[in-house]
Amino acid sequence: MTGLVVCAHGTRSEVGAARVSALVSAVAEALPSVDVREAHVDVHPPFLDDVVGPGAVVVPLLLAPGHHVHVDIARAAS
Repeated sequence: MTGLVVCAHGTRSEVGAARVSALVSAVAEALPSVDVREAHVDVHPPFLDDVVGPGAVVVPLLLAPGHHVHVDIARAAS
C-alpha cells in the first residue's frame, strides 16, 4: 500500500476512537489524491501491521516517543 497511514495507539473509549477516525477522515478530505488509512498499534483494529505496506508513510498520533514509536511503528514502516 502506498499512501499515508495515520497510526494511533488505540483505545477502548468509543469517544476516543471516534475522534481518531474523524481526524483521519479530515486528513483524507484534505489530501484527496492520497490513499489515507487509519491504523492502531494496540487495543483494536485495524492494526498497523495489517494496513501498512511498501511505500507507505506512517504518521504516529502518539504524544511521546516510546516503545510503540521506536519498535512497533519503526518495524512496520521498514
